[in-house]
Order: sequence, then structure tokens, then C-alpha cells
Amino acid sequence: MKYTEQRSFSGIRPMALAAALCGSFVVTACGGGSDAIDAVAKATAKSAYSPFPTTIQPGQSASNLSLSAGETEPRFALTLPVGTTAVKIEAAGGTGSPAVTLSSDPNFGSGSSDMICVSSRTCQWAFAPLTATKTIYILIGTRSSYSNVTLNTFAGPQPNQVIPLNIGEPMSGLSGPANRVYFTFNVPAGASQLGVSLTAGDGNAQLLETESLTDFSRAYTSGTSMMLPITAGKTYYFFPDSVKGNSSGPVPFNNYTMTGYAQ
Repeated sequence: MKYTEQRSFSGIRPMALAAALCGSFVVTACGGGSDAIDAVAKATAKSAYSPFPTTIQPGQSASNLSLSAGETEPRFALTLPVGTTAVKIEAAGGTGSPAVTLSSDPNFGSGSSDMICVSSRTCQWAFAPLTATKTIYILIGTRSSYSNVTLNTFAGPQPNQVIPLNIGEPMSGLSGPANRVYFTFNVPAGASQLGVSLTAGDGNAQLLETESLTDFSRAYTSGTSMMLPITAGKTYYFFPDSVKGNSSGPVPFNNYTMTGYAQ
């Protein structure tokens, strides 16, 4: 079904997901973020990791992270700007078993209200747009060891218009219609089809796909799931949107989850 946009795009905040692995521990701009940090962008040996967090900006990366169990873990402070509505943090590449922990507590207290996410390599979630800046703290720990890992940070709609999701890793907490989010998926080699589903939540949302972030005349929907062929050189952008309800406008939705899978 071809999707016909019912609203003006001028007031919509795009957020998308596109692969960005960059940086060298050097902190670098990545995925459309700000310029590289200067004072903290120096290569740092693992023996020099501080118990105090290093400031990193949304869209930046820190690479060459290595750690053995029992050593002081690298820690980062990430301040999200007003309007942020989704975040992805990942420990990418390298070898070993990095474990990403996110907390609103710089000391990584054990209180459940402080812990945002504890994961093997990726933490990602969506939420209502921030009305004030918010700082979250990142710890890249391990139960064994890891080496040459890169920390990537994504926050949208700014600075990252596009944020990449991995197959099988859900993005939860999606809401709208005011805050449009676009996603791409990192598809494994050998796959011929990409499937995406939109599940759970309150309200009335639908899943849409577009191949352009500037021309939405060919945006497509088939309800809450779709399967598309993987074609070289083609990028699919997915986003949840409200199904138009009545004369009062689109019906709000919240707490939806988007997941990709490949065949």
C-alpha cells in the first residue's frame, strides 16, 4: 500500500539509524555528531583509565578500548540535548566480551531506578522527548577481557538523523506522532530479505518504509510488518507513524517496539 502523508513534515523531528564505526582510545566525531573532543581525544592506555568519566558527545566514538577483568573500566559521561527521543550505545568490533552498562548515577549504584541498561554489547531505547538536558553514564566492563573495542554513541534526532539497528535487537519505547524516528538495519552477509515488525504499545501505529529522507511521496506501509528484498545499493528507512484517526488528527501512540530480522 502506498502511504499518503496526512501532515506537514516541517514540524516533524526525524531520527534515523545508519552504521557508523569510527574513531581510534581516541574520541572522534561519528554519525553526524560534533567535532572531535580535543583534550580528551588522546590515545589512552588501559592502565590509565580513570574512575572518573570521560566526557563524550552524542554522535562521537571512542576506540582502542581494551580491558581485563579486575582492571578499572573505561567510563564516559554522555549529555543528551533537549529534544532527544532515542539513543543507541554499542561496544562494536574488537575481540572478547565487553559489557555495556548505562546508568543515571555516575557511581553506577545498584539501585534499579539508576540502572538504564546492562547488556553484552548494545543498549538502545526510545522515550518521550527530553524537555531538559540529561546526562547518562556509560561503563564498558567485562567478566573476562576485551581488546580494540569501539564505543559508538547515537542520539536523535540530533546529531544523528540516522541510527543503525542490529537484526534481532528491538528498539522499544517508540512514541508519536510528533517525534518521527527513522531506522536502518545492519543486515548479515548472505541474507536475501529484510523483515521488520512493529509490536505492542498503546494507540494506533503503523510501520512505514521510505528510500528517501527528503521525498516521502513513495513512502510505503503494509500495516505493522513488512518483508523487503535486499538489493545492492538500496537503503530502506523505517519509521513508526500514527494511523490517521478522525477529523481531530492522528491518534497518538506510545511504547511500540520495532524489530528487524533477516532471511
